[in-house]
Amino acid sequence: MQTILIQDHLRQSYYHNEAKKHNGIVKGVNLISLNNLFHVTSAKHQEALLLTCAKRLQANKDNYPIYAPMFLFPSFINEVVTFAKELALYHVPTTQLPTNTPANKELKAILEDILTYDLVEHKQYAMQEEVLTKLLNTENLSIHERFDTNYFHHQFLEQLLTKKPELEISYQHNEAQTKELRCALSMRQEIEAIAQDIIKKNTPANIILCSYKNQYPVLKQVFTRYNIPFSSIHETKPLHASTIFVNLASVALFKTSDALVEAIATNCFNKSVNSDLLQFIQTVMVEPGKILDFSTLDDTMFKREKDHYLDMAARATSYMEEIHEDLNRLLQSKTPNEALQNAYTIFQTNRHLANNDELNLAKSIRSALNDALPLVETKEDAIFLLRRIDAMKVKLANYHTDFIMVTDLTHVVSPQETTYIVGCNAKSYPGMPLRNGLFDETYTKEITSLPSLEKRHTLYMSQLNWIKHSANHLVYSYYTNDYQGKEVQLSFHIESMFKENDDLTIKPFHLLTTQPTLKPIHQLDSDLAKELFFEEGKINSSISRVERFFHCPFSYFIQSGLKVDEFSYAQLDAATAGKIQHAFMEQIVNEKGKDYVNTTKEEIESLVEPHFNDLLKLQPHQQAEINLTKKRMVSSLYDSLIFLKAYEQTTAFKTTETEHWFNFALTDEISMHGVIDRIDTYNDQFHVIDYKSSAKRLSDSEVRRGLQLQLLTYLVAYKETSNLTAGGAYYYSFGNPSCQLGCGTFSKSKGIHMTELTEEILYNTYINNRRMTGWPFAMDDLTDDEYKMLYDPTQRTDTSMYNYDTTKEALIEIYETFARKLKEGNIAVSPSTNACTFCKYKSICAFKGKPKDPDFIISEKLKGAF
Repeated sequence: MQTILIQDHLRQSYYHNEAKKHNGIVKGVNLISLNNLFHVTSAKHQEALLLTCAKRLQANKDNYPIYAPMFLFPSFINEVVTFAKELALYHVPTTQLPTNTPANKELKAILEDILTYDLVEHKQYAMQEEVLTKLLNTENLSIHERFDTNYFHHQFLEQLLTKKPELEISYQHNEAQTKELRCALSMRQEIEAIAQDIIKKNTPANIILCSYKNQYPVLKQVFTRYNIPFSSIHETKPLHASTIFVNLASVALFKTSDALVEAIATNCFNKSVNSDLLQFIQTVMVEPGKILDFSTLDDTMFKREKDHYLDMAARATSYMEEIHEDLNRLLQSKTPNEALQNAYTIFQTNRHLANNDELNLAKSIRSALNDALPLVETKEDAIFLLRRIDAMKVKLANYHTDFIMVTDLTHVVSPQETTYIVGCNAKSYPGMPLRNGLFDETYTKEITSLPSLEKRHTLYMSQLNWIKHSANHLVYSYYTNDYQGKEVQLSFHIESMFKENDDLTIKPFHLLTTQPTLKPIHQLDSDLAKELFFEEGKINSSISRVERFFHCPFSYFIQSGLKVDEFSYAQLDAATAGKIQHAFMEQIVNEKGKDYVNTTKEEIESLVEPHFNDLLKLQPHQQAEINLTKKRMVSSLYDSLIFLKAYEQTTAFKTTETEHWFNFALTDEISMHGVIDRIDTYNDQFHVIDYKSSAKRLSDSEVRRGLQLQLLTYLVAYKETSNLTAGGAYYYSFGNPSCQLGCGTFSKSKGIHMTELTEEILYNTYINNRRMTGWPFAMDDLTDDEYKMLYDPTQRTDTSMYNYDTTKEALIEIYETFARKLKEGNIAVSPSTNACTFCKYKSICAFKGKPKDPDFIISEKLKGAF
């Protein structure tokens, strides 16, 4: 019987290679590893050890004024326990620990306390003679090629080889016959060039990544795209088991609706919910499992949403009934210990555990709980343990082919025809790990019982010789620039190695590239376009959707053609704020007429409060934000009435209609519908006024591009149905604009002249900055004071006025262009500037270009640019 001392990760590949040589049969071989020889069966689980340490340190925190605040953090406890275990493994006397600072004195006291525990490493140190005797007495023993990052194992092997000199570490392959040095412009190009080289040669190869963590995701993506099968020494997969257990335990521990929503989102109850239902539950659930009643929305500004809320509430209630039994078990947990037990009872039935990788992680969680659960007495104990479990990851070796093996510098693999050593830059190669954190190289420098940096470096570099025995041909490569364009230097060790043979020739990789494919032209068949967008040969649309088309035809196609739209929940946003402001203005104007401007701040608050209370019922988690918004809105509306009072005192126009709904046929095939906020009339003239939450101006260029049609369409729709004369179309903003006030002037002749900021100056500045903005179409009946409320007085000339007929013709041309492009099936992905900022569909089109505004539909400027 041949006994081979081998590292654990090489077992599978060894059996595989031997089976290939002997027709699938492997016999007469006994594989053993140092991990198994030094295994201690009575070892306490790491999580239990950390929790024990944390509890004891916390109990004595008064003795550690510097580090006591860190005792709540598992990462700190793990760091000190890991170092204490290393001290135990090398049998380091605590007298060697540094005490030159108060912080180091505390660390020494902490480590001395931990070293009193029954650490496995104490036993492993004591086992050395026993294991050494066992190996010395083993007949026909050989040592397989290896790379020990555990220097305790390396030192042990040195003892073994000293006492049994005839025993040698055997390499699997002779030293490589040839080698070459290659370079590429970037990491991705380097890996892609290697992929192409593998395809050309079509021979098995090893790939050694010098920076495995950074390079492996790129390699995986590239090799998957090229359909190159490969195995990897390890891969951290995104598993769900730890998250599921932690979220279940959080529900039992904290009993909050937020914890329950998080558990639902991660499918902890084996009952899936779509994103809409999840968002609804998150919004309206105040207590775990209880959904609000929405049957009283009829008399609120959200009555249109009532049916949807009732439907969603019914679905949410049905879901809660399905998870009722599991949820009750969690909510009835009385102690932190019971909370974790109940969470595990539900967790072990989760459907994710049908996956072997998830099941292995679940077994690790069970093992941790078996040891640590008896230690959990307080909520803080449970939180500490959950943080550790949440950080659990499983590194999985992916062996499914021997064609390409991906590894790192410290994991030996079986020899192949070619080995690529990838990323040999100065930062990554040789990549010897240094001590960092609390116990860095400076801290451990004087601890003579630990392997010194020099010794570790010597051992590390000597073990890299396995690379030279990994293939017949070695290809060392590196990339010359990082993703920021900064230069990357070749590793000094690689450069020196090639200089020894006078062969420092760096050959660039020749990467084969293809011409970029043209982006598909998004175009619909004309008949299909008519079927999607027209009904009986006509379009009936809101104005905002037409503007959406000109902002981006593809976005319009998704929303209005495919009818992909999501329900907009009542929430604290600009749209809801606008609704409340509109409702307030409608109420006071209808009730008080011109006297609405004398509404007091108290009256404003009493009028808007019911709307905010209704919103609070739909958004119970946003009470603080809603109350703050209400306070700000009351102040903003009161300030707005100051301007409106000045305006009403100077104008003969009177508000005759609010919230005027219309459905107007602009052409034979286009009908527009909408709601006009306010219509003021005097004699036979009218003004259309549109309320806005923030400052807005009517732009000539935006109108001519079809991007700002709403206000002018309101004007035309009312003009054509009322037989009145169009006087003007204006925006009025409830926002608080910034005002600039000059504190004085300076001239060389007169020097500095200070300006006294009187009440009159402040008032006039405020009024000027609050003026309505828009386009005038008739000014004959306006007084100078009234004019100042609407327009910039410096622009009062004939050219400042717009012509209604010209504007109407321009709108008809724009809408006809819209209809024609729809008939042609134009759904191009061509967003205007800022169109993608708030677009709900940008993940669908994945537009990568540079947005630009569409061409002018109307070539000439509309008369009287304002």
